Amino acid sequence: RPFNGGLIEPREGKPSVSEALRYPATLDSQPIISKAKDEAAQYGVTVEVINDNPPLYVPADHPLIKALGDCYTEITGKPMIPVSMGGGTYARALHGRGVAFGPVFSDTEKPCNLHMSDENLSLDEFMLHAEICYRAMCRIAELDIANVQAS
Repeated sequence: RPFNGGLIEPREGKPSVSEALRYPATLDSQPIISKAKDEAAQYGVTVEVINDNPPLYVPADHPLIKALGDCYTEITGKPMIPVSMGGGTYARALHGRGVAFGPVFSDTEKPCNLHMSDENLSLDEFMLHAEICYRAMCRIAELDIANVQAS
């Protein structure tokens, strides 16, 4: 779904709806915003862009992703399969010099229920993730991230 329903509140006697529009990293926001404004205008609705956070995309062959994947594989003995998601993370604040790298293991006995009720992580998985992160931090410290910024 491209729209993420947000807050509905009265503003100046009229309903105001805040939405988060998510779009692929391969697209520019301006044509999408223009189309949304045109479509909304047909119904007497105005669209105001409060913030435009372009998606962060770091290709799988990027040195940072390769370093993280190598560390994951060295510790677990399994290949890392990078996952791209539409949500915003702290990684955007790193301006292409970082990605979210969380403790989700596909072969876990109990699903982690990421960002849902009963979100969990076993102690063994927590320690495994800590070991992977420690190795990854050591490896990344050797990279010249300033010169391998993602798009």
